Amino acid sequence: MPNIRVMNWNIESLSSKKIQYDGFLLAVARTVVAANVDVLVIVELRKVNPDVILQQLSNQLNQLNPGGGNNWRGYFYSHDTATERYGLLIRDLDLVRPVGLLDQNIGTEETPITDLLEHQLDVLPQDWPAPPNPAYIPTRQILPLIDLFVTDPLARRSKKKQKFAGKRHPCLILLKVHTPTDYFVPIVACHYGATRKGNNALAQFQVDLLKELHIAELYSFYDEKNGQTAADAYSRYLNIGGQAVRVQELAFLGDFNMDFMDNQAGRHGSIAARNRSAYNTITPTEQFGGSTTPAAVAPPVVAGNPDINPVAAPEKRNIPVQTLRAAVTAQGTILKKLSETIDNCDRPYWCLRGAAFDNFFYGGTQLSQTAIADLQPPNAVSEAGEVINMPNNIVRGEPRYLEDFNIVPMVWDYVTNNNGVKGTETAFGLLFGFKPTASDKLVGARLVSDHLPVVVQFPCP
Repeated sequence: MPNIRVMNWNIESLSSKKIQYDGFLLAVARTVVAANVDVLVIVELRKVNPDVILQQLSNQLNQLNPGGGNNWRGYFYSHDTATERYGLLIRDLDLVRPVGLLDQNIGTEETPITDLLEHQLDVLPQDWPAPPNPAYIPTRQILPLIDLFVTDPLARRSKKKQKFAGKRHPCLILLKVHTPTDYFVPIVACHYGATRKGNNALAQFQVDLLKELHIAELYSFYDEKNGQTAADAYSRYLNIGGQAVRVQELAFLGDFNMDFMDNQAGRHGSIAARNRSAYNTITPTEQFGGSTTPAAVAPPVVAGNPDINPVAAPEKRNIPVQTLRAAVTAQGTILKKLSETIDNCDRPYWCLRGAAFDNFFYGGTQLSQTAIADLQPPNAVSEAGEVINMPNNIVRGEPRYLEDFNIVPMVWDYVTNNNGVKGTETAFGLLFGFKPTASDKLVGARLVSDHLPVVVQFPCP
């Protein structure tokens, strides 16, 4: 069986207006297809007209990468949270399918799921193989928003409900990978709180809360209050289609808005130390630590018969941290601002990248075996995350390689219809046929997004 390649991409402000810019959808599609991904998770999908946005992207992907059948016809999304949604596109629904809720009244911003065992989740679509006509999917808004599954004695006395911090909820993207030994991969996607500069206390607090999501507790839990340690950890089950399915994989992805390359124990109160304290909730790995440790294997299943009956939420003080691997520890995923110094920045334009905000944290029976590649000096570590270098792929004229894309039509579109926003009026190499400079490449890439996509390859059993 092939491996499963998942792309995590914050396509900045992906709206029905943005997809109309000349060349935008083609640039996104060429980037996705060249990376040979099976699953695309989109962060910052605008809440208005999600069907229109994802269908047009699906059409562009299918034109560029035709395969017949349901090729790229599997697109889904969450309920809106604040001004956004989370989006999901799947290349082959006969290999990967989402597991979600048909009840449109649950998993909304007003009714996020706390206890996953109070609901039956279903694989959608249910027919195998998937019919080629996408109209058979009853609804595409099936990715539930989730909230904390925890009790706090102090909060109970004050009647304060335990909730995820900030304006945006996380979303559960549960995937069924259809192999001779089917397995399920729960992914928590989130767009964490942002700050214009300095320490990001909100994102740090949000990451610290991830261990209190029910899916994390089902993946790995032990009773610290009664003297248990990590060696006593166990996993439990989900109710999928009325059957007990063990939770033996777990991944967190999204735009964390915390620089993983500024993340190490040290001076008390420093941003690096505060980031480390927050990230320690999901991984012990520090900046430039690579993806080879920790072991991140799934704990054994809880003793006894499979049980999918709801149980009481654990106390806040009794919830252990997760020990997952980090996919990106030494590569920037954010494009710098045009105003920042980029002199003497030659191919492959890695110097145009800044902080590492976009990431995967993962572990489990299969996910702990995720492919790892060696980075080139000076950051010579081994990482699972492949950051797509979009500025390097910008060309004028007809692209020679699949990963290349011509951004010139989009630059002209911005100049003529938006009076030259985002620095497009300064991109002389793209506008007038000169050799594009590093600044030109930066402008062009930022028109698509200021975030670079990250790809991780998960193994199939």
